Amino acid sequence: MSTADPAASAESPGVVGRLLSRWRFRVADPVVQRLEETVRADDDPVVLMQRVGTVEQEIDRLGGVLPPQATVLARLVTDGAREILRPALQGGLDIQGRIGLDALLRDYLPTTLTRYVGARRAGATDAVDRDLVEQLEAMRSFVQETLVAAREDDVLAHEVQGAFLRTKFAGSDL
Repeated sequence: MSTADPAASAESPGVVGRLLSRWRFRVADPVVQRLEETVRADDDPVVLMQRVGTVEQEIDRLGGVLPPQATVLARLVTDGAREILRPALQGGLDIQGRIGLDALLRDYLPTTLTRYVGARRAGATDAVDRDLVEQLEAMRSFVQETLVAAREDDVLAHEVQGAFLRTKFAGSDL
């Protein structure tokens, strides 16, 4: 027969409960926190800033393949994206602006460059060079107008720019 008070043991966590609580505090909580820090949304400004660096590396790698004007325009696009994202790291960019930049950096710019390289390797004419420059100028225009919209906190302008990108580059031939 036990001499322990049943009411006291029901309210206190006991040895096992205290051990689990310590384990959670020392092991599980820091692991969960690290996972939350590393798993971010695609449109998170930190992720977007990292993506700018990745796209810049790709542009540098393709520097000898791209026409010089295209290389300059592509870097102007990434420079503009970086300029938009600097204040966004403190929460200064609305969701439409972040979604537009995500699409530009994750899809439209890298896909345009990759398709251009593929077209040149397949023996495409100089018309492909003109198409590439035209598309990069459109992307640069998007970045410039997004920067103005971000500075003026113009949500409608962000939506318009996002629609422009989708219309211009969804299913692009280049």
